[in-house]
Amino acid sequence: MNYADITKPKTFTNVEQLHELYAHIREHDPIPLIETDDHRPFWAISKHADIQEISRLGDKFLNAPRPWLLPTEVEKAMEEANSDTRTLVHMDAPEHKMFRDITKDWFMPQNLKLVEEKIEEIAAMFVDRMIAMDGQCDFVKDITNWYSLRIIMMILGVPEEDEALMLKLTQEIFGANDPDKKREGDDNADFSDSIGEFFSYFSKITADRRANPQDDIASVIANAEINGEPLGDLETMSYYVLLCPTMSW
Repeated sequence: MNYADITKPKTFTNVEQLHELYAHIREHDPIPLIETDDHRPFWAISKHADIQEISRLGDKFLNAPRPWLLPTEVEKAMEEANSDTRTLVHMDAPEHKMFRDITKDWFMPQNLKLVEEKIEEIAAMFVDRMIAMDGQCDFVKDITNWYSLRIIMMILGVPEEDEALMLKLTQEIFGANDPDKKREGDDNADFSDSIGEFFSYFSKITADRRANPQDDIASVIANAEINGEPLGDLETMSYYVLLCPTMSW
């Protein structure tokens, strides 16, 4: 068994092989050190009980400074693009709670009920779109990609006409090492272009919401304060980045 296979996208196309690999790791080496040519070495936690225990020990297992596992070429591209982010995923206590509380109230059940009708309308629209395809469609590419994107954009307050741009940019950013999703051309320069375009877009959204607040998450983020001070540009943009994976697949 090659434990490094858990870092390869191809492994996830064979469910039987994937489960066999996971089962072997859990039984024989539940916390293996994984070393590959494409990533920094890392410890893989394979058992639910261990994951729960680690989650409870936030003072020992920290998010910063490397909150997620990325291919080394993507890490290098991000460094060269000067695309540092400071999302909730990067933060530890007590900072994490302060930033989490910025949007907590917006996502409370009583507020979500206010957008429930809009979500039902969007769902009905996509059902109608599927029906209009004469009984055949690519469900992921034609329906689910755009449906989930439209929901997130509605919550954010991003205009519907910009959804194609948002899908393109987020796929380029989070699929930087995927030949089907990355921006065409030189990898590093084009990753930088995607990040720059994303930040530029949401900088304009932020400026608009500070001048004209609305009932959306963009307005909450744009006008948020920590300890009586407005969010810095990095923290503001990072809050939008936190929603990127949801928009991109």
